[in-house]
Amino acid sequence: MAVYVDRTSLEIDNEEDPSRICSIPCKIGHDGEANVDKYFYSTISKTDADMSSSFRGRGLNGKHLDLPDGYTGIVLKEDKKPFLEEEDRHFKVTHKFNKFTYWNWDCLPSSNDAMIKSMLWPTIAKAIHSPISTESSQHSSTNGSR
Repeated sequence: MAVYVDRTSLEIDNEEDPSRICSIPCKIGHDGEANVDKYFYSTISKTDADMSSSFRGRGLNGKHLDLPDGYTGIVLKEDKKPFLEEEDRHFKVTHKFNKFTYWNWDCLPSSNDAMIKSMLWPTIAKAIHSPISTESSQHSSTNGSR
């Protein structure tokens, strides 16, 4: 099975409001429209840095997260779902975003959360994979031989 993203749809200029892109720690067994404006967005309360809401009676605490510099988030839509798992899948980009809201059950988002740590990975990966100059390599080898 191959996955294809329509490249022409990547050029859309449809930036989504960051409060509308959410990562909620649950799985919903529904694929279609939902009345989230009435039942979810209307219940969000905000303080300076924190946000709270509820989903099916369970408390949620949220925080806006910025994507790392140079990265853009995309929302994909699949018009026709494959009948078999082996079939190719085709997606179109419906929205782009550079911020989103991250939600935790019953506790405030913290720097120990996997989602927040994942936003640091591109910076770490760039440092790990960037070339080492000859000058800094020689400097570290002379310091190590003392």
